Amino acid sequence: MPSKTPWFTAVQATAGDAAEVAIRGIIGDWDITDTDFIGAVEALGDVPEILVRINCRGGDTNMGLGIYSYLSQHPARVTCRVDGVAMSAASIVAMAADEIIMPANTLMMVHNPWTFAMGNAADLRAEADVLDKYGQALIATYCARTGKTADEVKALLDAETYLTAQEAVDAGFADVCEPIKSSTGAGAQARAYAFALGIPAEVLARVQATARAHVAADDPSPPPPAAPQSTVAVRIVALATEAGLADYGDHFALAYAEVEQARTAIAQATEIRDLCIYAQVADQAAAHIRAGRPLAEVRAALLAARADAADAHPTDGHIDDPHSTPPATAPQAVKTGSIWAQRRTTQLKKGA
Repeated sequence: MPSKTPWFTAVQATAGDAAEVAIRGIIGDWDITDTDFIGAVEALGDVPEILVRINCRGGDTNMGLGIYSYLSQHPARVTCRVDGVAMSAASIVAMAADEIIMPANTLMMVHNPWTFAMGNAADLRAEADVLDKYGQALIATYCARTGKTADEVKALLDAETYLTAQEAVDAGFADVCEPIKSSTGAGAQARAYAFALGIPAEVLARVQATARAHVAADDPSPPPPAAPQSTVAVRIVALATEAGLADYGDHFALAYAEVEQARTAIAQATEIRDLCIYAQVADQAAAHIRAGRPLAEVRAALLAARADAADAHPTDGHIDDPHSTPPATAPQAVKTGSIWAQRRTTQLKKGA
């Protein structure tokens, strides 16, 4: 069980000095809210500057908007520095800064808000309308920062757009693309982000290209030669590594004789890994990937497991009346697992 570590810290060296705030976890985790964040910053007193450091995949949209509103109206000069990634709600927080600095090997990601919903058709349509309202709030925030039109921003959100540091500057989402020092560690750091966050391989390639370009401008020494890729196996292992699946490189190299077959399998494996992480069963991904199970089968298994878990811990809100006579036979409870089993049977009959 992971410890309940706050997703932010707020510190100040001495009275009157600039404050430094770091957002490192998922915004809203562990029931720690934007109210807690705002209270921690206000407890630092009157400060002339606030440095907000972000390496965050996002979180609760409501809280992201609340923090944006607070920081954008704060009398201190606010500078945001992206230390790794500023994704989803974290990118909204970044928009509040007077200046946004992104080292050349960092990323920003913007997308439409999403949610879970259940109920009848009217409930789901109403929830979709609410999501549209949140989308309008995000569009207004990004438009105010970038100067883009609402249609331009909406297109970026619809596409779930990843931006390298230079792309973010060019599009108005950031102000400075900061060169990084010439070091072999830069590429390793970018690959680590991709592995941990499931960032698409083509996005990682753009980040590395941007980083190399800025390094070249700062350091004229020639880049190291590229590693040879003379065999199919080597190319497959490289594809797995780019996708953040280096631990499975040998598996894909042995299982597939053609690069394109392996590419398709690696893409599916990436989705399976992300799905298991989202379902909070990341440790199950390896078994599914090495068994070569289709994504649909894995999704159905995770849904069935969640339904069984729900049945194992039913909620009973009944209050016993001490003066009543208990029924001879209790009504049979509805089992969520049975519903999913029947649904899967129906899908199979329909060819789904």
